[in-house]
Formats: sequence, C-alpha cells, structure tokens
Amino acid sequence: MSSSSKYAPVIVTTLCRYEHFVRCMDSLARCTHADETDVYIGLDYPLKESHWQGYKKILDFLPSIQGFHHVYIQKRERNFGARKNFYATRDYCYENGNDRYIITEDDNEFSPNFLDYVNKGLDKYENNPKVYAICAYSPHIDLQSFSKNIYASYGYSAWGVGLWRNKVIDFTSYPQEKNIHRVKQWLTSPVACIKLFCREPRILYTLYRMINKSMLYGDTCTVTYSILNNLYSVFPSMSKVRNWGNDGSGINCEAIDVSYIHQPIDTATTFDFDDIEIKETELKSVRKHASLSWKQWVKFPYQIVKFWLKQGVINK
Repeated sequence: MSSSSKYAPVIVTTLCRYEHFVRCMDSLARCTHADETDVYIGLDYPLKESHWQGYKKILDFLPSIQGFHHVYIQKRERNFGARKNFYATRDYCYENGNDRYIITEDDNEFSPNFLDYVNKGLDKYENNPKVYAICAYSPHIDLQSFSKNIYASYGYSAWGVGLWRNKVIDFTSYPQEKNIHRVKQWLTSPVACIKLFCREPRILYTLYRMINKSMLYGDTCTVTYSILNNLYSVFPSMSKVRNWGNDGSGINCEAIDVSYIHQPIDTATTFDFDDIEIKETELKSVRKHASLSWKQWVKFPYQIVKFWLKQGVINK
C-alpha cells in the first residue's frame, strides 16, 4: 500500500458480551496497520438485568485498549438497540470526515492481515462501480481447485466488511414500513423473482420469510439489491474472520452452532490481491452454499404462488 493511502477506521458495536469483545479487540490490535487505524466503539446501555455483568466488565476493559492510532468511545445513556447503536456510531465516524470504514460486531476474531486485506481492497476497487464491498469472511467451502486468492460474488457478509460511504445503501435505517414495502416490490415482480431464483434461490426464500415475520435482515436486502443491480462484493479465498457469535449469545444467531469457531483463518500478516474479472464466480462450492435444502425446494414454489395470489400478481 502506498504511503498516501488512507486507513479506514473500524466501527465496533457491543453491549455485554465481554469475552467476545475482548477477543475481537485483541485480534484487531494484532493486525498489521492497527497502530495506524482509528477505532470507533459504540457501547450500548443494558436493557435487562442479565446485561449488567458483562456490561460492567466491558466498561472496566475499555481504558486498557491500546495498539491503535486512536480509540473513540461512545457510551449510550439509554438502550439504543443493536441497529440504532451501529448507526449512531457510524454517524460519529462520518462527522470526523471519514468516507470509508470497516464494520464488525463484537463476536469476530480476525486474521493478522485483516486490516491490510480490507484497506488494500478499498483502495483497489474504490473507483470500480461494480464493486459494492470488501468482505473479509469467506464461507468454509472447498476452494482447493481455485487458483486466485480472491473471488467476486453477489453475496455479502457483514462479519468484517469494508465499505465506501458513497456506495452504501442502507436498508434498515429508514422506517421499517418503507423497507418492507421495498421487499414486497421485489417479491411481486416476476422478473425480479426469476432473476433472484436463478442466481441464489435461498435469498428469495428468505425475503418471503421476512415479509411473513415483518422482520428485516440487512445482509439479505444487500444481496438482493446486488443481484438485481449487478453489483458484487469481493471475498478472500481464505477467510480473514472467524465468528464466535453462534453460541446463542447473539440477536440473530440464537441456535448454538460451534462449527464456526473451528473455521480455519489466514495466519499471514500481509495480503496482495490477485487480479480477477469482477463477475459472479461459477465455483460449484459457492453455488451449493447458496442453494435451498430439499425441504425448501418442496415447499417454497407453493408458498410464493400463494403469496402472488394474495398480492394480486396472478389471478385465481
């Protein structure tokens, strides 16, 4: 990276998961360029009694954080909730003049070359209109036959991701009704549904579930938008992130799945990008990862037709 390059600040949001937060911060501090990187921490306020023990431990830990260029800490005086806490922390980052940033929750553990990888990616693809994000997590899939150290995909993962302010599309910061309406527009467009189904059937299935539950998932909306607008995220062939949040402690990952904590991650200290064509990868292992289960294949066509009938897309 040239000496004139700008290191993106890292935004970390947390509340009470002390062990996860310490692991996350320690791994970040060991990254190459950590001493040149600003960190913005948004500490939410406890909502219930079970939050207090971990929250107080994090409060005690915060003054000991070191190894970074500067650490900015915002302590909420009331509970914001995960989404609002993130946006408030990001707005603070914007106020300090940052036009790019890296986001992570508190349950990620990073490779030593995580910051090097993301920053070089943000430099390399800043002016490429086809690239939406630089994702550091890569699913644990078979890429042994793949010769490049990065690949492009319509997919998206917020488990450590670099973004440009002028490219970001916020799908959860608007009033929820506006985003629910957007999802309904996607699902009631046969052209959009066919494109989504051909590219990533699981996304179409998840959109349908979001409508039924009136619940929005930002990652799902981002992938949908990317597919429909031919945008891509760049992923490493070897993950730079290991996630510990599937232990039942998170908001969106309540089921316990310990397989994620055993995922191998890169141990190198630096990263140099291979040159690739920015287009959807045709790797079978990536496509398989995005497919539906056989039970979903059986149920979903009936569910989407029933939804179209209800919405008046097709006549009875």
